[in-house]
Amino acid sequence: MIGKKIGVIGCGNMGRALVKGLLARNLVAKQDVLIADQVNEQRDHLKSESGVLGSQSNKALVAESQIVILAVKPRDIKRVLEELAGLFKPNQIVISIAAGITISYLARFVTSKVGLARVMPNSPALINQAVSAVCYSPALKDADKEMVRAIFGSLGEVVEIEESLMDTVTAISGSGPAYFFLLIKYLAEIGVEFGLTRQIADRLALQTALGSSRMAVEAGGDVDGLINKVASKGGTTQAALKVFKEMKLKQIYLRAVQAARTKARELSGG
Repeated sequence: MIGKKIGVIGCGNMGRALVKGLLARNLVAKQDVLIADQVNEQRDHLKSESGVLGSQSNKALVAESQIVILAVKPRDIKRVLEELAGLFKPNQIVISIAAGITISYLARFVTSKVGLARVMPNSPALINQAVSAVCYSPALKDADKEMVRAIFGSLGEVVEIEESLMDTVTAISGSGPAYFFLLIKYLAEIGVEFGLTRQIADRLALQTALGSSRMAVEAGGDVDGLINKVASKGGTTQAALKVFKEMKLKQIYLRAVQAARTKARELSGG
């Protein structure tokens, strides 16, 4: 177990996933998790379904917690940090999952002895299949880094990166699930246009996505090898791949990822 009191500010999807993940992995006892949210009903719902403790305010949560997780939207982070400025204690760990919010921005509101971590999880955290990218402030000790990795390891996989790459991570894996969802949607819609029932089209698209992703994981990411296995010479798959190449599908993805990365930089003021 982590052995520290953890406070989670924000009881939306990601905050709820974190609390459930920590408890499911037995990383922390219920009485050592404190939650707060500006929407009391949202806080009370998570408190009721998980058995953790609810706090009446963000300030009270910070006073009682050794690790504080800011699970709030980027648009709300400034308000929360301004409310809590000067209240963080030396040797506390403050973790932010707000997209685009830099460690240097967080540092404006804490003393130099407060350890900071920035994390970008993604939405598969809701089913414990996330990949989370993490980076740290210089003040964070190795043992504290290990705790951060353990917390987000409860949601899936964790990778460590340099903060300069965080906007790229946001565009690739943070926004990435929506790219795959859109592909599933389009495949199903096209199936219906070509005569399949909606039920069958959805089932084909969803199961194809699930099976393909599992194959890619088992192949260690050798997607070229998998493509070659499916695309026999002169066959149907090769005909489809030719169209993707002619339409410059990679360039479309590149432009989309660039747009997401640019937005992440705008959020960080960079």
